[in-house]
Amino acid sequence: MSQQQQQQAPLYNHILENMRKYQQLLLLIISCISVGILLMYKTENNRLKDVLHVINFFGRKDAAILRRIDNINNSSHYLVDFIHPLPVWQLIGQHFHAYAAYWKRNELVAGGEAVVIVVGRRGAILNFKCSVNYEGNKINKGKFRFQRLDKEGKDGLSEFTRYRFYCRITRDFGQPKGVTFTEVTDAGSTPNGHSINLRYLKLTNNESKKPPNVAKPISICLDLVNQAYKNGTSLESRERELMQFFVHHFSLGIEDFIVYNGDDLSMQLLLILERLNIKVHLLPFNFPYSYNIERIRSLVETDCLLRNTNRAHHTLLLTADEFFYPSTKLYEEKSVLKYLSHYTNKAQRFELPVFAVCKDQTHNFLIDNTLYDPEVKFKHHSYVYRLSPNILNGSTEDLTSSSSTLLTVNRAFVHHYCSCLHVGKDGLFDWRNSIREDFLKHLQSLKNELKIIFDYPCKRYISMISMIQ
Repeated sequence: MSQQQQQQAPLYNHILENMRKYQQLLLLIISCISVGILLMYKTENNRLKDVLHVINFFGRKDAAILRRIDNINNSSHYLVDFIHPLPVWQLIGQHFHAYAAYWKRNELVAGGEAVVIVVGRRGAILNFKCSVNYEGNKINKGKFRFQRLDKEGKDGLSEFTRYRFYCRITRDFGQPKGVTFTEVTDAGSTPNGHSINLRYLKLTNNESKKPPNVAKPISICLDLVNQAYKNGTSLESRERELMQFFVHHFSLGIEDFIVYNGDDLSMQLLLILERLNIKVHLLPFNFPYSYNIERIRSLVETDCLLRNTNRAHHTLLLTADEFFYPSTKLYEEKSVLKYLSHYTNKAQRFELPVFAVCKDQTHNFLIDNTLYDPEVKFKHHSYVYRLSPNILNGSTEDLTSSSSTLLTVNRAFVHHYCSCLHVGKDGLFDWRNSIREDFLKHLQSLKNELKIIFDYPCKRYISMISMIQ
Protein backbone atom coordinates (compact mmCIF):
# COMPACT_ATOMS: atom_id res chain seq x y z
CA MET A 1 0.00 0.00 0.00
CA SER A 2 1.40 3.39 -0.98
CA GLN A 3 1.89 6.17 1.47
CA GLN A 4 -0.94 8.15 -0.15
CA GLN A 5 -3.38 5.26 0.30
CA GLN A 6 -2.35 4.90 3.92
CA GLN A 7 -3.11 8.57 4.50
CA GLN A 8 -6.56 8.27 2.84
CA ALA A 9 -7.64 5.10 4.73
CA PRO A 10 -8.80 6.90 7.90
CA LEU A 11 -10.88 9.26 5.76
CA TYR A 12 -12.57 6.33 3.98
CA ASN A 13 -13.27 4.64 7.33
CA HIS A 14 -14.79 7.85 8.66
CA ILE A 15 -17.04 8.17 5.59
CA LEU A 16 -18.11 4.51 5.87
CA GLU A 17 -18.89 4.94 9.56
CA ASN A 18 -21.01 8.04 8.83
CA MET A 19 -22.81 6.19 6.03
CA ARG A 20 -23.65 3.36 8.44
CA LYS A 21 -25.05 5.90 10.91
CA TYR A 22 -27.15 7.53 8.19
CA GLN A 23 -28.40 4.11 7.08
CA GLN A 24 -29.36 3.25 10.65
CA LEU A 25 -31.13 6.61 11.00
CA LEU A 26 -32.93 6.04 7.72
CA LEU A 27 -33.98 2.56 8.83
CA LEU A 28 -35.26 4.04 12.10
CA ILE A 29 -37.29 6.66 10.24
CA ILE A 30 -38.69 4.03 7.87
CA SER A 31 -39.55 1.82 10.85
CA CYS A 32 -41.38 4.69 12.58
CA ILE A 33 -43.30 5.51 9.42
CA SER A 34 -44.17 1.83 8.95
CA VAL A 35 -45.42 1.53 12.53
CA GLY A 36 -47.51 4.71 12.08
CA ILE A 37 -48.99 3.40 8.82
CA LEU A 38 -49.68 0.06 10.48
CA LEU A 39 -51.50 1.72 13.39
CA MET A 40 -53.47 3.91 10.99
CA TYR A 41 -54.38 0.86 8.91
CA LYS A 42 -55.44 -1.03 12.03
CA THR A 43 -57.69 1.87 13.14
CA GLU A 44 -59.29 2.22 9.71
CA ASN A 45 -59.64 -1.54 9.47
CA ASN A 46 -61.53 -1.60 12.80
CA ARG A 47 -63.82 1.16 11.56
CA LEU A 48 -64.39 -0.74 8.35
CA LYS A 49 -65.21 -3.86 10.36
CA ASP A 50 -67.78 -1.84 12.33
CA VAL A 51 -69.40 -0.60 9.15
CA LEU A 52 -69.35 -4.06 7.56
CA HIS A 53 -70.77 -5.50 10.76
CA VAL A 54 -73.65 -3.01 10.61
CA ILE A 55 -74.27 -3.68 6.92
CA ASN A 56 -74.07 -7.45 7.32
CA PHE A 57 -76.37 -7.26 10.30
CA PHE A 58 -78.98 -5.13 8.59
CA GLY A 59 -78.91 -7.15 5.40
CA ARG A 60 -79.75 -5.83 1.98
CA LYS A 61 -83.36 -4.96 2.83
CA ASP A 62 -82.51 -3.10 6.02
CA ALA A 63 -79.50 -1.23 4.68
CA ALA A 64 -81.90 1.61 3.91
CA ILE A 65 -81.56 2.86 7.47
CA LEU A 66 -77.86 3.53 6.93
CA ARG A 67 -78.64 5.37 3.73
CA ARG A 68 -81.18 7.48 5.62
CA ILE A 69 -78.61 8.29 8.31
CA ASP A 70 -75.78 9.16 5.91
CA ASN A 71 -77.81 10.83 3.18
CA ILE A 72 -77.94 14.16 4.98
CA ASN A 73 -77.70 16.28 1.85
CA ASN A 74 -81.01 14.95 0.56
CA SER A 75 -82.85 16.96 3.21
CA SER A 76 -82.63 19.97 0.90
CA HIS A 77 -85.04 18.18 -1.46
CA TYR A 78 -87.55 17.55 1.30
CA LEU A 79 -91.01 18.71 0.16
CA VAL A 80 -93.50 18.00 2.94
CA ASP A 81 -94.17 20.95 5.23
CA PHE A 82 -95.69 20.07 8.60
CA ILE A 83 -95.34 23.37 10.47
CA HIS A 84 -96.25 26.38 8.30
CA PRO A 85 -97.92 28.63 9.17
CA LEU A 86 -96.61 28.11 12.70
CA PRO A 87 -99.52 27.62 15.14
CA VAL A 88 -99.72 29.54 18.40
CA TRP A 89 -102.47 30.15 20.93
CA GLN A 90 -103.64 33.71 20.26
CA LEU A 91 -106.49 35.81 21.60
CA ILE A 92 -109.41 36.21 19.16
CA GLY A 93 -111.99 37.50 21.63
CA GLN A 94 -112.33 38.59 25.22
CA HIS A 95 -112.39 34.99 26.48
CA PHE A 96 -111.46 32.93 23.41
CA HIS A 97 -108.13 31.71 22.00
CA ALA A 98 -107.39 30.02 18.65
CA TYR A 99 -104.46 27.69 17.88
CA ALA A 100 -104.52 26.82 14.17
CA ALA A 101 -106.80 27.42 11.18
CA TYR A 102 -107.25 25.05 8.22
CA TRP A 103 -108.77 25.75 4.83
CA LYS A 104 -111.03 23.13 3.20
CA ARG A 105 -111.83 24.07 -0.38
CA ASN A 106 -115.08 22.83 -1.92
CA GLU A 107 -114.63 20.18 -4.60
CA LEU A 108 -117.57 20.72 -6.97
CA VAL A 109 -118.79 24.23 -6.18
CA ALA A 110 -117.12 27.57 -5.51
CA GLY A 111 -115.94 28.58 -2.08
CA GLY A 112 -114.83 26.66 0.93
CA GLU A 113 -114.63 26.71 4.71
CA ALA A 114 -112.06 27.64 7.35
CA VAL A 115 -111.86 25.23 10.31
CA VAL A 116 -110.28 26.63 13.49
CA ILE A 117 -109.24 24.96 16.77
CA VAL A 118 -110.52 27.17 19.60
CA VAL A 119 -110.86 27.15 23.39
CA GLY A 120 -112.96 29.55 25.46
CA ARG A 121 -113.38 30.30 29.12
CA ARG A 122 -116.05 28.11 30.66
CA GLY A 123 -119.43 29.82 30.54
CA ALA A 124 -118.29 32.65 28.23
CA ILE A 125 -120.90 34.08 25.85
CA LEU A 126 -120.06 33.28 22.23
CA ASN A 127 -121.00 35.76 19.48
CA PHE A 128 -118.74 36.19 16.45
CA LYS A 129 -118.79 37.13 12.80
CA CYS A 130 -116.07 36.18 10.32
CA SER A 131 -114.43 36.96 7.00
CA VAL A 132 -111.79 35.37 4.75
CA ASN A 133 -108.76 37.39 3.61
CA TYR A 134 -107.00 37.25 0.24
CA GLU A 135 -103.94 38.82 -1.31
CA GLY A 136 -104.28 42.47 -2.24
CA ASN A 137 -106.33 43.20 0.93
CA LYS A 138 -109.41 41.53 -0.56
CA ILE A 139 -111.94 40.48 2.07
CA ASN A 140 -114.91 38.15 1.61
CA LYS A 141 -117.53 38.14 4.35
CA GLY A 142 -118.25 34.62 5.56
CA LYS A 143 -120.97 32.75 7.43
CA PHE A 144 -119.92 31.92 10.98
CA ARG A 145 -120.89 28.77 12.85
CA PHE A 146 -119.34 26.81 15.70
CA GLN A 147 -119.27 23.35 17.23
CA ARG A 148 -119.02 22.88 20.99
CA LEU A 149 -117.00 19.75 21.73
CA ASP A 150 -117.64 19.59 25.50
CA LYS A 151 -121.21 18.96 26.59
CA GLU A 152 -122.80 21.44 28.95
CA GLY A 153 -122.88 20.29 32.54
CA LYS A 154 -119.80 18.07 32.03
CA ASP A 155 -117.14 20.75 32.28
CA GLY A 156 -116.34 19.71 35.85
CA LEU A 157 -113.41 21.70 37.22
CA SER A 158 -112.01 22.57 33.80
CA GLU A 159 -111.42 26.27 33.19
CA PHE A 160 -112.10 26.03 29.47
CA THR A 161 -114.40 24.57 26.83
CA ARG A 162 -113.22 23.22 23.46
CA TYR A 163 -114.77 24.53 20.24
CA ARG A 164 -114.36 24.29 16.53
CA PHE A 165 -115.07 27.55 14.68
CA TYR A 166 -116.10 27.58 11.02
CA CYS A 167 -116.20 30.38 8.45
CA ARG A 168 -117.89 29.43 5.16
CA ILE A 169 -117.81 31.35 1.88
CA THR A 170 -119.58 30.53 -1.40
CA ARG A 171 -117.44 32.45 -3.89
CA ASP A 172 -113.84 32.14 -5.09
CA PHE A 173 -111.38 35.03 -5.06
CA GLY A 174 -108.21 32.97 -5.40
CA GLN A 175 -106.22 31.30 -2.64
CA PRO A 176 -107.27 32.61 0.81
CA LYS A 177 -104.48 33.69 3.16
CA GLY A 178 -106.23 34.07 6.50
CA VAL A 179 -109.50 34.09 8.40
CA THR A 180 -110.61 36.96 10.65
CA PHE A 181 -112.99 36.64 13.62
CA THR A 182 -114.71 39.68 15.05
CA GLU A 183 -116.38 39.40 18.45
CA VAL A 184 -119.77 41.09 18.80
CA THR A 185 -120.50 42.33 22.33
CA ASP A 186 -122.97 44.70 23.93
CA ALA A 187 -120.47 47.48 23.32
CA GLY A 188 -120.37 46.64 19.59
CA SER A 189 -117.86 44.81 17.34
CA THR A 190 -114.09 44.76 17.71
CA PRO A 191 -112.77 47.36 15.20
CA ASN A 192 -110.37 45.15 13.21
CA GLY A 193 -111.02 41.66 14.49
CA HIS A 194 -108.30 39.01 14.93
CA SER A 195 -106.76 37.32 11.90
CA ILE A 196 -105.23 33.81 11.75
CA ASN A 197 -103.14 32.50 8.85
CA LEU A 198 -104.62 29.51 7.03
CA ARG A 199 -103.01 26.13 6.38
CA TYR A 200 -104.39 24.28 3.34
CA LEU A 201 -105.77 20.79 3.97
CA LYS A 202 -105.31 19.90 0.32
CA LEU A 203 -102.14 20.89 -1.55
CA THR A 204 -102.42 21.96 -5.20
CA ASN A 205 -99.71 22.12 -7.84
CA ASN A 206 -99.90 25.62 -9.34
CA GLU A 207 -99.10 24.33 -12.84
CA SER A 208 -101.17 21.14 -13.10
CA LYS A 209 -103.86 22.22 -10.57
CA LYS A 210 -103.69 18.68 -9.17
CA PRO A 211 -102.64 17.59 -5.68
CA PRO A 212 -98.91 16.65 -5.65
CA ASN A 213 -98.08 13.14 -4.47
CA VAL A 214 -95.81 14.02 -1.53
CA ALA A 215 -97.59 12.27 1.35
CA LYS A 216 -95.41 10.16 3.65
CA PRO A 217 -96.48 6.59 4.59
CA ILE A 218 -96.69 7.47 8.30
CA SER A 219 -95.72 10.16 10.80
CA ILE A 220 -95.72 10.44 14.58
CA CYS A 221 -97.08 13.29 16.66
CA LEU A 222 -95.18 13.49 19.94
CA ASP A 223 -97.09 15.03 22.85
CA LEU A 224 -94.63 16.80 25.15
CA VAL A 225 -97.42 19.00 26.52
CA ASN A 226 -98.40 16.17 28.86
CA GLN A 227 -96.40 16.67 32.03
CA ALA A 228 -96.87 13.08 33.26
CA TYR A 229 -93.75 11.96 31.37
CA LYS A 230 -91.58 14.58 33.08
CA ASN A 231 -92.99 13.73 36.48
CA GLY A 232 -92.30 10.01 36.00
CA THR A 233 -88.80 10.22 34.49
CA SER A 234 -85.63 11.42 36.18
CA LEU A 235 -83.68 14.25 34.59
CA GLU A 236 -80.68 11.95 34.11
CA SER A 237 -82.71 9.38 32.14
CA ARG A 238 -84.91 11.78 30.16
CA GLU A 239 -82.44 12.71 27.41
CA ARG A 240 -81.42 9.12 26.71
CA GLU A 241 -85.03 7.89 26.69
CA LEU A 242 -86.05 10.65 24.29
CA MET A 243 -83.18 9.65 22.02
CA GLN A 244 -84.38 6.03 22.18
CA PHE A 245 -87.91 7.17 21.26
CA PHE A 246 -86.77 8.81 18.03
CA VAL A 247 -84.21 6.17 17.02
CA HIS A 248 -86.63 3.31 17.79
CA HIS A 249 -89.38 4.67 15.54
CA PHE A 250 -86.90 5.78 12.90
CA SER A 251 -85.63 2.18 12.75
CA LEU A 252 -89.19 1.04 12.03
CA GLY A 253 -89.34 3.31 8.98
CA ILE A 254 -90.83 6.54 10.40
CA GLU A 255 -88.92 9.66 9.38
CA ASP A 256 -91.18 12.55 10.44
CA PHE A 257 -91.96 13.58 14.02
CA ILE A 258 -94.25 16.51 14.83
CA VAL A 259 -93.39 17.58 18.37
CA TYR A 260 -95.88 19.65 20.38
CA ASN A 261 -94.19 21.85 22.97
CA GLY A 262 -90.95 21.25 21.08
CA ASP A 263 -88.94 23.65 23.26
CA ASP A 264 -88.59 20.77 25.72
CA LEU A 265 -86.05 19.11 23.40
CA SER A 266 -82.45 20.14 24.07
CA MET A 267 -80.28 21.63 21.34
CA GLN A 268 -77.78 18.78 21.70
CA LEU A 269 -80.52 16.20 21.07
CA LEU A 270 -81.82 18.15 18.06
CA LEU A 271 -78.31 18.33 16.56
CA ILE A 272 -77.84 14.57 16.93
CA LEU A 273 -81.25 13.87 15.36
CA GLU A 274 -80.36 16.18 12.48
CA ARG A 275 -77.12 14.28 11.91
CA LEU A 276 -79.12 11.04 11.84
CA ASN A 277 -81.43 12.64 9.25
CA ILE A 278 -84.44 12.24 11.55
CA LYS A 279 -86.86 15.05 10.67
CA VAL A 280 -88.24 16.74 13.78
CA HIS A 281 -90.88 19.45 13.31
CA LEU A 282 -91.19 21.60 16.44
CA LEU A 283 -94.47 23.32 17.34
CA PRO A 284 -95.12 25.68 20.28
CA PHE A 285 -98.03 25.08 22.65
CA ASN A 286 -98.45 28.14 24.88
CA PHE A 287 -101.80 27.03 26.30
CA PRO A 288 -103.63 29.90 28.04
CA TYR A 289 -105.47 27.90 30.73
CA SER A 290 -104.63 25.42 33.48
CA TYR A 291 -103.93 21.96 32.12
CA ASN A 292 -106.68 19.39 31.75
CA ILE A 293 -104.78 16.35 30.46
CA GLU A 294 -107.65 14.64 28.63
CA ARG A 295 -108.94 17.78 26.90
CA ILE A 296 -105.52 19.07 25.95
CA ARG A 297 -104.63 15.68 24.49
CA SER A 298 -107.81 15.87 22.40
CA LEU A 299 -106.77 19.32 21.12
CA VAL A 300 -103.31 18.04 20.21
CA GLU A 301 -104.77 14.96 18.53
CA THR A 302 -107.20 17.05 16.46
CA ASP A 303 -104.43 19.33 15.24
CA CYS A 304 -102.24 16.29 14.55
CA LEU A 305 -104.90 14.77 12.27
CA LEU A 306 -105.59 17.98 10.38
CA ARG A 307 -101.89 18.86 10.10
CA ASN A 308 -101.06 15.46 8.59
CA THR A 309 -103.96 15.40 6.11
CA ASN A 310 -102.56 14.94 2.59
CA ARG A 311 -99.03 15.02 4.09
CA ALA A 312 -99.05 11.51 5.56
CA HIS A 313 -101.24 8.47 4.91
CA HIS A 314 -101.16 7.38 8.56
CA THR A 315 -100.32 8.99 11.87
CA LEU A 316 -100.43 8.26 15.59
CA LEU A 317 -100.13 10.39 18.70
CA LEU A 318 -97.73 9.19 21.40
CA THR A 319 -96.22 10.53 24.59
CA ALA A 320 -92.45 10.18 25.09
CA ASP A 321 -92.88 7.07 27.26
CA GLU A 322 -95.02 5.24 24.66
CA PHE A 323 -93.26 3.12 22.03
CA PHE A 324 -95.03 1.69 18.98
CA TYR A 325 -94.25 -1.98 18.16
CA PRO A 326 -95.60 -3.27 14.81
CA SER A 327 -95.02 -6.91 13.82
CA THR A 328 -92.65 -5.93 10.96
CA LYS A 329 -90.82 -2.91 9.62
CA LEU A 330 -93.40 -0.46 8.26
CA TYR A 331 -92.05 -0.55 4.71
CA GLU A 332 -92.29 -4.34 4.36
CA GLU A 333 -95.00 -6.09 2.37
CA LYS A 334 -96.60 -7.70 5.43
CA SER A 335 -96.54 -4.54 7.54
CA VAL A 336 -99.50 -3.38 9.61
CA LEU A 337 -99.93 -0.44 7.21
CA LYS A 338 -100.52 -2.85 4.32
CA TYR A 339 -102.94 -4.75 6.52
CA LEU A 340 -104.96 -1.59 7.27
CA SER A 341 -105.40 -0.94 3.54
CA HIS A 342 -107.69 -3.99 3.37
CA TYR A 343 -110.34 -2.20 5.42
CA THR A 344 -112.98 -0.01 3.78
CA ASN A 345 -112.50 3.74 3.70
CA LYS A 346 -114.98 4.14 6.54
CA ALA A 347 -112.51 2.55 8.97
CA GLN A 348 -110.05 5.32 9.82
CA ARG A 349 -109.19 4.78 13.50
CA PHE A 350 -107.49 1.59 14.74
CA GLU A 351 -106.95 1.02 18.45
CA LEU A 352 -103.66 -0.51 19.61
CA PRO A 353 -103.30 -2.83 22.63
CA VAL A 354 -101.25 -1.15 25.39
CA PHE A 355 -98.93 -2.81 27.91
CA ALA A 356 -97.97 -0.97 31.10
CA VAL A 357 -94.32 -2.08 31.06
CA CYS A 358 -92.27 -1.59 34.22
CA LYS A 359 -88.99 0.29 33.85
CA ASP A 360 -86.02 -1.51 35.36
CA GLN A 361 -83.21 0.95 36.04
CA THR A 362 -80.61 -1.79 35.47
CA HIS A 363 -81.49 -1.86 31.74
CA ASN A 364 -79.84 0.66 29.43
CA PHE A 365 -82.57 0.31 26.81
CA LEU A 366 -86.32 0.46 27.38
CA ILE A 367 -86.88 -2.37 24.90
CA ASP A 368 -85.07 -4.71 27.33
CA ASN A 369 -87.89 -4.43 29.89
CA THR A 370 -90.09 -7.54 29.79
CA LEU A 371 -92.54 -7.32 32.72
CA TYR A 372 -95.87 -5.50 32.69
CA ASP A 373 -98.70 -4.90 35.14
CA PRO A 374 -102.04 -5.99 33.61
CA GLU A 375 -104.02 -4.04 36.20
CA VAL A 376 -102.66 -0.62 35.22
CA LYS A 377 -105.08 1.28 32.98
CA PHE A 378 -104.40 4.60 31.30
CA LYS A 379 -106.85 7.45 30.75
CA HIS A 380 -106.27 7.60 27.01
CA HIS A 381 -106.15 4.97 24.28
CA SER A 382 -103.56 4.69 21.49
CA TYR A 383 -104.67 4.73 17.87
CA VAL A 384 -103.25 4.50 14.38
CA TYR A 385 -105.20 6.86 12.13
CA ARG A 386 -105.61 6.21 8.44
CA LEU A 387 -106.03 9.72 7.07
CA SER A 388 -108.62 10.40 4.41
CA PRO A 389 -107.87 13.20 1.91
CA ASN A 390 -111.36 14.51 2.70
CA ILE A 391 -111.17 14.14 6.46
CA LEU A 392 -113.80 16.83 7.12
CA ASN A 393 -116.36 15.74 4.52
CA GLY A 394 -118.24 13.54 6.96
CA SER A 395 -120.23 14.53 10.02
CA THR A 396 -119.15 17.32 12.33
CA GLU A 397 -118.52 15.01 15.28
CA ASP A 398 -115.22 15.26 17.11
CA LEU A 399 -112.50 13.69 14.95
CA THR A 400 -110.93 12.08 18.01
CA SER A 401 -114.05 10.29 19.25
CA SER A 402 -115.20 8.42 16.14
CA SER A 403 -115.64 4.65 16.19
CA SER A 404 -112.50 2.52 16.12
CA THR A 405 -111.34 -0.99 15.16
CA LEU A 406 -109.27 -2.92 17.72
CA LEU A 407 -106.10 -4.49 16.32
CA THR A 408 -104.82 -7.78 17.72
CA VAL A 409 -101.60 -7.86 19.72
CA ASN A 410 -99.92 -9.87 16.94
CA ARG A 411 -100.42 -6.99 14.49
CA ALA A 412 -99.07 -4.16 16.62
CA PHE A 413 -99.09 -2.84 20.17
CA VAL A 414 -97.80 -0.01 22.33
CA HIS A 415 -95.53 -0.20 25.37
CA HIS A 416 -96.29 2.50 27.91
CA TYR A 417 -93.17 2.53 30.10
CA CYS A 418 -93.82 3.45 33.72
CA SER A 419 -92.43 3.06 37.23
CA CYS A 420 -94.37 0.20 38.83
CA LEU A 421 -94.43 1.48 42.40
CA HIS A 422 -97.69 -0.24 43.35
CA VAL A 423 -97.99 -3.60 41.61
CA GLY A 424 -101.45 -5.13 41.31
CA LYS A 425 -102.48 -8.13 43.36
CA ASP A 426 -101.95 -10.50 40.41
CA GLY A 427 -98.29 -9.47 40.11
CA LEU A 428 -96.28 -8.85 36.94
CA PHE A 429 -96.40 -10.81 33.68
CA ASP A 430 -93.98 -11.25 30.80
CA TRP A 431 -95.45 -9.53 27.73
CA ARG A 432 -93.41 -11.77 25.41
CA ASN A 433 -95.77 -14.67 26.20
CA SER A 434 -98.55 -12.80 24.37
CA ILE A 435 -97.04 -12.66 20.89
CA ARG A 436 -95.94 -15.06 18.15
CA GLU A 437 -92.41 -16.37 17.67
CA ASP A 438 -91.85 -14.51 14.38
CA PHE A 439 -92.90 -11.27 16.08
CA LEU A 440 -90.35 -11.97 18.85
CA LYS A 441 -87.61 -12.53 16.26
CA HIS A 442 -88.47 -9.20 14.65
CA LEU A 443 -88.24 -7.47 18.04
CA GLN A 444 -84.88 -9.10 18.76
CA SER A 445 -83.60 -7.85 15.41
CA LEU A 446 -84.99 -4.40 16.20
CA LYS A 447 -83.28 -4.46 19.61
CA ASN A 448 -79.89 -5.35 18.07
CA GLU A 449 -80.29 -2.67 15.45
CA LEU A 450 -81.16 -0.05 18.06
CA LYS A 451 -78.05 -0.90 20.08
CA ILE A 452 -75.79 -0.79 17.02
CA ILE A 453 -77.11 2.66 16.06
CA PHE A 454 -76.48 3.86 19.60
CA ASP A 455 -73.00 2.32 19.72
CA TYR A 456 -71.82 3.60 16.34
CA PRO A 457 -73.45 6.71 14.82
CA CYS A 458 -74.95 8.16 18.02
CA LYS A 459 -71.76 7.98 20.05
CA ARG A 460 -69.80 9.48 17.16
CA TYR A 461 -72.22 12.42 16.82
CA ILE A 462 -72.41 12.97 20.57
CA SER A 463 -68.61 13.23 20.76
CA MET A 464 -68.55 15.59 17.76
CA ILE A 465 -71.19 17.87 19.28
CA SER A 466 -69.44 17.81 22.66
CA MET A 467 -66.24 18.98 20.97
CA ILE A 468 -68.12 21.82 19.26
CA GLN A 469 -69.72 22.92 22.50
